[in-house]
Amino acid sequence: MLYLSLFLSTVFSIGTPTFDHAPVFEGQIMQSTDGGKTWHNTSANLPEGMRLISAVSSETEIMVGVDKGKVFKKSLGNAQQWERLTFEGDQTANNILGLYPTPSGFYTYVIRDGLYHLKRGGQRWEKLSTPEGLYDLNSVTEDQGGNLYIASQNGIYQSQDGGMTWKHNFTQSWMTEIIFQHQSLIASGQSGIFRSEDQGQTWKKVQLFPELNYSFMKMYDTTFRLSATTSRLFAIRNDNPINKNKEGRIQYSEDGGRTWAVHPADEYLKQLPDVQNFTIDGNGHWYCSYSEGIIKSENQGQTWMAVLSNPLEDRMLKIWSDGDILLCSATVMGC
Repeated sequence: MLYLSLFLSTVFSIGTPTFDHAPVFEGQIMQSTDGGKTWHNTSANLPEGMRLISAVSSETEIMVGVDKGKVFKKSLGNAQQWERLTFEGDQTANNILGLYPTPSGFYTYVIRDGLYHLKRGGQRWEKLSTPEGLYDLNSVTEDQGGNLYIASQNGIYQSQDGGMTWKHNFTQSWMTEIIFQHQSLIASGQSGIFRSEDQGQTWKKVQLFPELNYSFMKMYDTTFRLSATTSRLFAIRNDNPINKNKEGRIQYSEDGGRTWAVHPADEYLKQLPDVQNFTIDGNGHWYCSYSEGIIKSENQGQTWMAVLSNPLEDRMLKIWSDGDILLCSATVMGC
């Protein structure tokens, strides 16, 4: 049984935060160094008219992928100009699908061009082989041994030689995310959440409570979005007519997905529309993104305050922390 922190017995505030006096998101990426009290647009020096597709950070730098096959980076917490990275070989200027930080560096996938890797501190993307039949991907991760994993519409692929050759280890379902934590691989997709403890060779479905899924109603299948901090995993259940406002929308694990519990703030957060992701900053403060914007709790979910309003009708805000620095981007996000 998962060890539950003492704050499980806390009574949570049910009132919805007001965004009347909160800063408004602008630009493509915003950054805060004071816990969300003030924000500044860190994308001001990027090319005008670009369409942001993915934004990530890793220790000392922030990187963005945009349309027409362009990737830019700059130092985290620095107002200097963005630097465009180059790609190995010929390119057809197709869109970047996503950027994925790992211990060895970053990975990206360019539509019809394939998979690329950028070593930490590098300036040029190196082309890798792409699994046969793969034309899209959703997530990339590495384990402690440097093995590489891809979550895609075709399932999960694994490479043990740095992306030279691939094995199609999981073919059961469309997979959206894959994370390595606490010596386990955890992946989510249309068929639920799965875990592997043998480097992706075998996978076992994780039963979350309650899944509220009826197999005879396929249009209402339950899916979960994974969101990870340094030590925790969050599973955010999708909304549908069967499970709306039901217990267990926000669940978490502290042991790499082996055991799960309903999150202590679930009673409050399950009522919010379109919850997207969570993060926890270096001071232990919680942040949650949903349709209205970003909210923050300084007391482990007892009360929440609005820190950034989302004025966009076609995009959601993604919030994440890099130590004491908060970053927020506007992206099209799915389950």
